[in-house]
Amino acid sequence: MSGVEIAGAVLGALPVLIEAVVDLYKNRVRFALQKRQYVAKLARSLFFQKQILEKIVRSLIIASGCEDISLLDEVQLEYSTDPAIQEQEQDFLGDEE
Repeated sequence: MSGVEIAGAVLGALPVLIEAVVDLYKNRVRFALQKRQYVAKLARSLFFQKQILEKIVRSLIIASGCEDISLLDEVQLEYSTDPAIQEQEQDFLGDEE
């Protein structure tokens, strides 16, 4: 093979290589954008589920007869760990049978 043939082969392959590299970066950028959209959608879904769970817990506590629900807004996790409130909730829900 002469030098001209080798140069022609290399120059002929350059557009194919450049196109492959551009496609690779396009796919990576597209994947990164899709990933960001999925993460944002997941965050919205988790926030919505958190709100639903808070409403259910609030409804359960109100329906079980607890009078002092003003603390529920401030300390949600500690509110349900109070033994008296747990007993009222258990009486309202009944046994696990």
